[in-house]
Amino acid sequence: MVAKKTEENVKIEEKEDRRETSRRRIFETLRREEESKQFRAFIFGLFIFGFIVLFEFLFLYGWLSTIVKIITIPIAFFLVQYFIWSPKDTGWGACPEEGYTKAVMHGNQFAGFIGLPSGKAFTKDWDVVNYDHPEACNRNDFSIMGMHLIFKWPFAKIYWKETEWERWYPTTKTAVIRREILRQFSLLPYPHYIETEDAEDKKRMKLRVKKNVVMRLTNPKKALFQVTTSWIDVVKPIVQAGCTSYIKRYSLKEMLSNKNDLGNELLKNMPDPEGKYGSLVEMIEAVYGVKIESISVLDISGSDQDEQDAIKAMAIAELEKEATLIKSSAIALSSVIEGVDAVFTAVVHALADKKDDQKEQQTEYIRIENQIKEIARNDAAEFQKKYGYLFEKCFAFIYKKMVLKDGKVVEITTPDSKGLTGDFLSMIATARMMNNSDNKKEVGGPVTNNEE
Repeated sequence: MVAKKTEENVKIEEKEDRRETSRRRIFETLRREEESKQFRAFIFGLFIFGFIVLFEFLFLYGWLSTIVKIITIPIAFFLVQYFIWSPKDTGWGACPEEGYTKAVMHGNQFAGFIGLPSGKAFTKDWDVVNYDHPEACNRNDFSIMGMHLIFKWPFAKIYWKETEWERWYPTTKTAVIRREILRQFSLLPYPHYIETEDAEDKKRMKLRVKKNVVMRLTNPKKALFQVTTSWIDVVKPIVQAGCTSYIKRYSLKEMLSNKNDLGNELLKNMPDPEGKYGSLVEMIEAVYGVKIESISVLDISGSDQDEQDAIKAMAIAELEKEATLIKSSAIALSSVIEGVDAVFTAVVHALADKKDDQKEQQTEYIRIENQIKEIARNDAAEFQKKYGYLFEKCFAFIYKKMVLKDGKVVEITTPDSKGLTGDFLSMIATARMMNNSDNKKEVGGPVTNNEE
């Protein structure tokens, strides 16, 4: 067994190594492509600007041309910077999109962020707050027509981050892995697909939980520079572990019946493993600057096909069991009422005087029945004293017949050693034949102690 586990672990490690090697190669290729695009953009912009300057110096003479040069050369430089260099984050400017921010590095040191959503500002600790927040700071982020200036280029540059994440496509119901070299980072809510594998419900059934987790950066400095890897690489396993810890409290059936609200339950109740914060969501925001806005559970299924089939079979079995219990309860209730009715009829027959005429006999049965009902309703002690023993005898006889009927065992509360119990009195009181409005049915011959 140990050898088998070791062999399985080796295979898993080899698989992870191959995946990481493939991942690194993809990122290296993407980085080379981005660097190549940036370099080509810089050379192309430099060529355009150089051509304009050379043209003016070669073909424009005199004092008027000097004025033209003074005006056109800065304009040409601005246009090259704005349209060619800034979109590729090179030169003295960069153009973050609305809702995004870019980190500026001086050498290998963090220098600050440029770009913010409308109405937002940074605090001194780089928390994103409303523009009118008392701790909002002016960061001297100068921009012209959406182009933010970087004065210390080429010693300052825009920070790039290798990022791997998954996006869920509802039309195809599939998740696609995205590997990118990000140069700007969203400060607006954005959905990320996170899948929790090998989780267990309270019955230890292995599950796969698919979720769309909407997150946004509330402190980009913490998110980007708190750890050496991408922030999603850190937050994702924390959310997976929190989900695993929470759902083990419930059964698959409970989660499926509450699937629409399960995401909100996870959002509010995933515990912080160290107990320093009220919830896992609070811990992630405080430590990593990432706020989880919402969680939507897309699907809950078995972690493999065999387990999926087992889960379905168990779910069907549970539903069938519930239906059987409901049916059995109805049958049992009907049998109890039927049994009580038979016991009561037997007592009535035993107490009634024998008449030769059938109509007179029926009248006698009704008289005894009404007499017993009157005492049962008005004086329980008198009922016990006068009829208790006879009811116990008749009950024992009828119960034996019901047990033997069709080979079925019907459980009915029996009298204890002290006489007829309150439970049995309750059955008599609630049976349909105790209702005065019921029609009296025709009864057969009396049951006597001799028959027992």
